[in-house]
Amino acid sequence: MKFSIRLARKEDKEPLMRFVSKTWPWGDYVPGVWDEWLLDSNGRIFVATCNGEPVGMNHVRFLDEGMAWLEGVRVKPEMRGRGVATLLGRHALNYARKIGMKWAGLLSAEDNYTAHRQIARMKMERVGSFGLYEWEKGKAERSVGIPIRMAGSTELAIFRSGVRHSPEYAATMGNFALGWTVRSFAKYGYRRLLREGLVFLPDVKNNERYENFSVVVGSRQVGKEKSLMVSFICGSPSTTSGMLTEITKSWTGGGRVYAMVGETKDAVSALQDAGFQRENGFFFFRRRISEQRDF
Repeated sequence: MKFSIRLARKEDKEPLMRFVSKTWPWGDYVPGVWDEWLLDSNGRIFVATCNGEPVGMNHVRFLDEGMAWLEGVRVKPEMRGRGVATLLGRHALNYARKIGMKWAGLLSAEDNYTAHRQIARMKMERVGSFGLYEWEKGKAERSVGIPIRMAGSTELAIFRSGVRHSPEYAATMGNFALGWTVRSFAKYGYRRLLREGLVFLPDVKNNERYENFSVVVGSRQVGKEKSLMVSFICGSPSTTSGMLTEITKSWTGGGRVYAMVGETKDAVSALQDAGFQRENGFFFFRRRISEQRDF
């Protein structure tokens, strides 16, 4: 059985979504982002075909730090176990390398052992892990909200130092989850995070030690649902949980609120006290592609 890989076309959506939409009992997020992905100049959708029929797909996003981000790998059930996902992955890596990307990365659920075997064949290394937590309106919190404020540019040094010396920074190998991608603090830039208004501190008196930080991604569209994601927390559990409670109480987007963070004892305690429940864990895999001739 011979498979071919090519760029996606508009007409591929219908045959692919017939099986993609059934990935999980609740469906799949891919149908809601297909059109956006297809038109995005900073990414490509690749399609695997067999005798002209689309039987698999993946998406690669080109991040501005030189990272090719792999996501949305889907294979028709009858074609699984035939190396289609590996072919798609290798094709995406070759394409990314040729246009100048230096690294490739992806997230995989901690219990997706089939994907882990395929990722190993692509020689990608696990370099960090994250816990995915969800908060829903109406869940009881054990913490009281405390005032928060957006950090200013003059607080760059203390923000950077606080993050770098935190256990959560070590747990994620210096990375944070921006939406459903993983970014390096060093490469994305601490100054950039401050400039984009994503860093929040507790707005309390006599807080000279600046012990708590929360990097928050604002409203983002996932299909028809707007969701908020907390991307990084560190500091004492009591203050951090109070900040999280304040954030969830002030959220007016109507969609879900998530946290994708490094799982230290203090971080988990803060999340649970703020009414977050663990949904899953994810491993971050990465490899250098700029020095590889072909995959």
